[in-house]
Amino acid sequence: MTERRNFLKASALAIPAVLRGAADAKPIKVGLVGCGGRGSGAAAQAMKADDYSELVAVADIDQSRINDCLERLKRVAGPKIKVTADNQFLGLDAYKKVIQSGADVIILATPPGFRPHHLRACIDAGKHVFCEKPVAVDGPGIRSVLETAKLAKEKNVCLVSGFCWRRSNYIQATFEQVHNGALGDLVAYYATYYTSPVKPMPAASTRPASAGGVIIRPPTARSPTMGRASLSAPLSLSFSARRAVRAWAASNNDTRGSAPGWVDQCEQ
Repeated sequence: MTERRNFLKASALAIPAVLRGAADAKPIKVGLVGCGGRGSGAAAQAMKADDYSELVAVADIDQSRINDCLERLKRVAGPKIKVTADNQFLGLDAYKKVIQSGADVIILATPPGFRPHHLRACIDAGKHVFCEKPVAVDGPGIRSVLETAKLAKEKNVCLVSGFCWRRSNYIQATFEQVHNGALGDLVAYYATYYTSPVKPMPAASTRPASAGGVIIRPPTARSPTMGRASLSAPLSLSFSARRAVRAWAASNNDTRGSAPGWVDQCEQ
């Protein structure tokens, strides 16, 4: 593996962690499922992650989303966007066509309720996957993803989640100091995540007081950093996400660097 590819391994972004394993000069064909803001952003990062990455197929339920996505990506990645009209797929089953398009890596960036089903289909087909967080919205979905992660490991395909903070250089450097004892024994850790509302949002007058997207996503964004801390029990870990707060008791286990196995399998 050349120095260029090794740089991708050390990158702070999650997308390059998926792309790092291909042979030099061989195009890495990327397919995108979900052409909204997060999907467009992840695809743009994928195009920057490697000299030979190229976007070859996209899927969404709305052609205008596809059009907007491709227009933005062409501005930042130009000739690397090689999505023909025949490879722009519409509908709830469009993800299947992206899988069949010849893409090497699939980016899953639809609303998370679809994620477990999409992920299983990708792994069954032997595709490498960047799976945006959260990976599911309920217990059955999480259990499905855990089983799919085991299958991915058995099939030796790369599966990486959107926990970008785990790959952030300054977060890693901070926790290295924590683990080296620079701060002494950690007894509390407070994390907050300031973000704009999930889009598209309904009018405020019609929106429930605790709309789900804002509750689910910020805790999943901060949980990897909190999981890196070595803490003494009993203590409470608290997330603040606008109106939503989640807290639970931590065990006395050392959780340094820990995360669900399906997140870390490409880093082993």
